[in-house]
Amino acid sequence: MLEINLGIIFLYILLAVASIKNYSKYRTRGLGNKLIGLHKSMSETLLGLFKIKDSKEDVKENLRKINVVSHRTLEELALEYRVNSVAAGLVLFSGFNILSALIGVRELVTPQKTENIIERNDYGGKEETCELFLVLDGESYEYSLNIAPMEYTQEEFYLKGEEVFDQIRDYILGDNPDFQHISSDLNLFPEEILECFDIEWDSSHPMLIDEEGHVFSDNIIRKETVTLRANLFYGEYCLSKEYSFVMQPVNDTKKNLSKAFQTLENMEANSRNQKFIEIPDDLHGVKIELKTNKEYAELKVLFLGVAVSFLIVMLQKEKLMSKGKERDNMLSGLYPSFVNKLWLLLGAGMTIKKALFQIVSEAEEKGILQREIEYSLNQIDTGLDEGLAYEELGRRINIPMYTRLMNQISHHLKRGGNDLLKYMEEEVKTSYNVRKEFARRLGEEASTKLLFPMIVLMAIVMVIVIVPAVTGF
Repeated sequence: MLEINLGIIFLYILLAVASIKNYSKYRTRGLGNKLIGLHKSMSETLLGLFKIKDSKEDVKENLRKINVVSHRTLEELALEYRVNSVAAGLVLFSGFNILSALIGVRELVTPQKTENIIERNDYGGKEETCELFLVLDGESYEYSLNIAPMEYTQEEFYLKGEEVFDQIRDYILGDNPDFQHISSDLNLFPEEILECFDIEWDSSHPMLIDEEGHVFSDNIIRKETVTLRANLFYGEYCLSKEYSFVMQPVNDTKKNLSKAFQTLENMEANSRNQKFIEIPDDLHGVKIELKTNKEYAELKVLFLGVAVSFLIVMLQKEKLMSKGKERDNMLSGLYPSFVNKLWLLLGAGMTIKKALFQIVSEAEEKGILQREIEYSLNQIDTGLDEGLAYEELGRRINIPMYTRLMNQISHHLKRGGNDLLKYMEEEVKTSYNVRKEFARRLGEEASTKLLFPMIVLMAIVMVIVIVPAVTGF
């Protein structure tokens, strides 16, 4: 994994070198600003490398909503938006990449022996499971080693009944299929049955199965029958019973694995008065690696960097969309007063151009509507046909009521007549109904947003009321 991180860093450096030609466009004073400028130049180079030239239409549309600019300037804003978004993703991804590489370097320089030391819980702690990788002949095996907490030696167990022998028979086989095919360790000390019993075992062939139930598969040459005598103690009393097992030869790989499993169990059982267990790197030709929670930590950090970078780019787009929606809502709310004022000025004898100029000049602070109108008036002053300028104004605002009004004004300029004032009079009446509907819709959205906090408060109140009632019983 460290090699992957270093490869990514190398590609990152190559991209920075290839972006030098664009750096002068974004270069500013200050170390932080220089780094930001470098990432912007890298972003532009990356966009050019993959031939990403156009932004999505929804992005351009929302950029146009919050900026009163020409088509050429809009393309420049779209390019700037793409560059900034990709640059933000590059900054975050590079940070996570470096962090992931540092984790890899730290794990590389950490001594291997330290990684194979397992810490045991203190007295009274919980039993935990340690995952190990055993590698033999190029093949990996996973083995779960149960690590019991530090415990005090208990030599006295109280017996529960003579039926224990019959119950032991159901547990003694362990992972073996039956008494005729024994190849793995036996479960001679089932805690579920023994409880306070004390039991000892005698084996007729300790080299094949010892008193602890360990099966030495490597010593099996031919089919062998082994008898184990169980001596169950309770104070001065003793009950005995014999169990016969048939052992079958197994291949060398399974023998070595079985020996490794057995040795690990012995090491764990014989070190319960110690805080740490040191696991060797090799047991009977089987390589052992300790599987810890730090496994693949650098890979997780790298993936987290990709996810966070993607999330930031999506959040930037969502923020842009939110601004566009906010602009549409504001213009929709301004429409009734705008069309009413325009109708009054036209009724007073002003031309459409003068009326729009009057609306812009009377505004204490130029909002998005005034800036859009001013942009269209500037187009008319530079020679654009007045009707086309109003049609384009409606398209830029891109709200049906404004588009419809501007198209009607453009048609009036082309054919003349007195229909415009009548149309606007009806539009004034309609606009106030639209405004009421718009206000009602905003109120419903606000009430919907407040629904979740109300549910949370209700849940808190229920907990406050129910918990004392339940705990009082």
